[in-house]
Amino acid sequence: MLPIASILLLASVLLLARRCGSRWAIPVAGVFGVGAGFWLGVQAGVAPWMGLMAGVQVERGRSYGRIVAAAAAPAAVLAGWLLLAQDDSLRNAMAEALEAQVRALGLQPPEDGVSLRQMVDVLVRLWPGLVFVWLLLLGVVAYRVSVWIGPQLGVSLPPPLPLHLWRPWDELIWLAILALVMWRWAPGRLQELGLNMGAVMAALYAVHGLALLRYALRRLRVVRLLEWLVYALLFFSSGLSLVLLSGLGLLDTWFDWRGLRPAAADEGD
Repeated sequence: MLPIASILLLASVLLLARRCGSRWAIPVAGVFGVGAGFWLGVQAGVAPWMGLMAGVQVERGRSYGRIVAAAAAPAAVLAGWLLLAQDDSLRNAMAEALEAQVRALGLQPPEDGVSLRQMVDVLVRLWPGLVFVWLLLLGVVAYRVSVWIGPQLGVSLPPPLPLHLWRPWDELIWLAILALVMWRWAPGRLQELGLNMGAVMAALYAVHGLALLRYALRRLRVVRLLEWLVYALLFFSSGLSLVLLSGLGLLDTWFDWRGLRPAAADEGD
């Protein structure tokens, strides 16, 4: 229910900003944000502000890539706040609660692998980055919902880029390098920031690799059933597939196997 509510809140503010102008959408985003944050949680409270930021970019005639990047800004602020708010006592409480939930589901790691508590501790450390990735995904879905609903309200939005033609901006590779350096050598909170930035960049490049895979399957004219079987295999081997897809996306940054125009931050998508 919470993801659906977040998508609807984001899409509503975005469409309102496009229909009436971003100035009129500001108080609505504020009311929706406070109400959703109180009743549904802080993540839902961020969704209206993401819609407002996207609406401002649409109003300025920006491309799809810049619209999504702007919509992600409130999610980045929330992730930063979650990172700063975490302390040892809060992490221990979150880890104990998550471990209890995992045990209640009957999930256990292999006997010869890492312990359940170690896995939970890693997830807690990565929680801010995971929240950002989740909100970014909801933002992309909400934008597509807005594009679908928009014509019925007399509102037009820039069309979203198809997945098989998507690639992140080339400049983001420097952010990935910075995240690696901070994670390895920075102290304290900066190390935690680098770890979470690295998780976010790994997710982005995994989607990049998935876009490349989808492009290849389409070029090879693979039947739809077999294509979905490939996706199912990736899902059930999520750990290995994440590494492989991220590496594939990183390599495509240099080799550009699809022959796309290099994606730069000042060029749009």
